[in-house]
Amino acid sequence: MSTSVEFITTTKGRPLMILDGFSYIQDRRTDTKTYWRCENHKTFNCHFRIHTCNESVTKTHVKILKQHGDHTAS
Repeated sequence: MSTSVEFITTTKGRPLMILDGFSYIQDRRTDTKTYWRCENHKTFNCHFRIHTCNESVTKTHVKILKQHGDHTAS
């Protein structure tokens, strides 16, 4: 997994994380974790989900909860 990550804001003001060419929308946040879902969750019925610990995005701080569906990176 790449440790190169970019955080931007969507046109609606929501946090967006770009990792390995895929875009993830912030789903929810706790004191220690941020949960993200694939930006294409509705378009491609993609259930890919990850969480990050304290904004740290490294191989040891990213947990894949579900895999991508039938689509490729943007």
